[in-house]
Amino acid sequence: MAITFKYSEIGESKFGRFVAAQKVGEVLLKLGAGTEGFKPQAVVDHAFNRRSPLHKLFEWDDAKAGAAYRLQQARWLVASIYVEGIEGTTEDVSLENARAFHSVRRNQRGYHDVEAIRNDWELQTQLLRQADKELSAMKGRYRSLKDVCDIIDEARSKISERAAGSKPGATV
Repeated sequence: MAITFKYSEIGESKFGRFVAAQKVGEVLLKLGAGTEGFKPQAVVDHAFNRRSPLHKLFEWDDAKAGAAYRLQQARWLVASIYVEGIEGTTEDVSLENARAFHSVRRNQRGYHDVEAIRNDWELQTQLLRQADKELSAMKGRYRSLKDVCDIIDEARSKISERAAGSKPGATV
């Protein structure tokens, strides 16, 4: 059985101009041959060889890669901060144990706290659109699980309803 590969929309914009998705998929299949699959380090190790088709997909300049890694660490750090509670608030406990910051695009992408998002119609709408796109991508990944896709469709429908009725000050 032969598999045909393609990039995701993001993957296409990031890697498509350098190496065909089919070639990358074939390399990854070889790396994953066997019962253990492969880890990201195996991909990096393979790509380190200048003759590897994956080589040009990585940043090998340590100065640039170091800075990029620190940016990724910052993203992980921000994503790891959740709301434990909100002082003086009893009516909305739905924010407890939720992410405290979301990366949302207004004029440019930036992190915004949940309170700022709750009080800004434009940020709410952007976050709802982002949630819908993520659910759409999840549905694509789990297309073979019909029950999961049905749940995702229901969630997307609720997001559409919520976005249509989105008003400043409403709870996201």
